[in-house]
Amino acid sequence: PMRAFLISILFAFVSVATVQAQSTISKITKDDFFLGNKNAPVKVVVYSSLTCEQCKRMHEVHLTSLNQYIRSGKVVYVFRDFPLDGRAYRAALLARCSRSNDEFFETIDALFSKQNRLKKADVDSEYGVARMLRDITGVSFEAVNECLGDEKNQERVIDVYNQAIDFGVDGATQVFVNGKKLEDYREVKSAVDAEL
Repeated sequence: PMRAFLISILFAFVSVATVQAQSTISKITKDDFFLGNKNAPVKVVVYSSLTCEQCKRMHEVHLTSLNQYIRSGKVVYVFRDFPLDGRAYRAALLARCSRSNDEFFETIDALFSKQNRLKKADVDSEYGVARMLRDITGVSFEAVNECLGDEKNQERVIDVYNQAIDFGVDGATQVFVNGKKLEDYREVKSAVDAEL
């Protein structure tokens, strides 16, 4: 009887911890960029790297499959940076300088659409990366350099990355639907359908 009691307490603790983690992952912060109504009943949170081919597919194909839900207010799509290399880190810094959700996603779209060029940027040269980011996005060289040097911006990208690791993110494209981690990012639409 004592063992069963201890096991039931352990399961209760794990259940509470799981619910708290799911709630924390799905919470939209002032620093998040998102598409849709932030109070939507279904929250899709994507941890992504701008130099990851799977992430590009998730963004271009699977985000499109969610557009009707986003427009109808049923789903909010939150993009969080999980840069896998120096190029993706610098690209994330540039995107984070956006003044609005629309501008952020326009920048992300441009970076994903020119991902092959981004992956060829000389990561050892700040000038080379800044020039490549300028060429891809059309943002002025001065603005790119300002974004790359913004310490608050750098801290935010690093904080999101570290928080993602705490949530069990072990690589980019990691998708959570209402706080539940998907094993395969390609299941996002069916996971959303199950929540509606």
